Amino acid sequence: MPTPEAEQREDRVIELVIADFVRTGRSVAFLDRPDRNTQRDDGLTVDAELMVDGQRWAMDVTTLRWQSGLEGAVRKLKSRLTREFGAELEGAKRTLCVTCHVSTDESVIRPLVELAREAVVSGQNKERRDEAATLWPWSPELGAVEVQPWLGQSANLREEIVLSSGEPLGKKLTRQLSRARELGHRTCLAIDQRGSPDLEFGANFMPLPGTIIAALVQVEAAAGESFDVVALIREDDALYWIRP
Repeated sequence: MPTPEAEQREDRVIELVIADFVRTGRSVAFLDRPDRNTQRDDGLTVDAELMVDGQRWAMDVTTLRWQSGLEGAVRKLKSRLTREFGAELEGAKRTLCVTCHVSTDESVIRPLVELAREAVVSGQNKERRDEAATLWPWSPELGAVEVQPWLGQSANLREEIVLSSGEPLGKKLTRQLSRARELGHRTCLAIDQRGSPDLEFGANFMPLPGTIIAALVQVEAAAGESFDVVALIREDDALYWIRP
């Protein structure tokens, strides 16, 4: 179940989309919040049901964010690196940035610690294939250690698009919004770049519109279905229409 903070953010995103519809001269009426209406028996579970120019619309809100499993892996690696090298880095006024694939598996963490050790001991940046341990001037904002994970298994951009964007978009297309299409609704996906304020990792990775479009095309081709309308709500709450 979404938290109260998440529900408030969803409400705000829905308000922003409705306001933009009205601004462009469309007639809009808010009908229901199907996902919160336990009395509905038609299987519609989207975040909002609207009437737009006399036609029923189903709108769902999503935040493209890190995979849940990635968050714990980043915490574990950062804690380990800070414990091993934090005092030394702070004393040398350096920040260690490790760019890598992360996992909670010790067989993945151990080589990363050794790569970081080589950089800290030598005072030089170190690379291992696509992974890197880089020394930056000390940054109080980052602290002694910063972990920048790939979202995929490697630094391959296409893989990152699929994992960070394609998977959640595909779920929206083939689940909540698929049922909406069966019921005759037009479908609208609102992609929120800010996210709920209680998301610890929140929108730490947010692809640019062009990247999202690439993921949309790939997801729609795989599913044989398509979104009618897609809106991107930026971090400053400005609206960007990806489709149409």
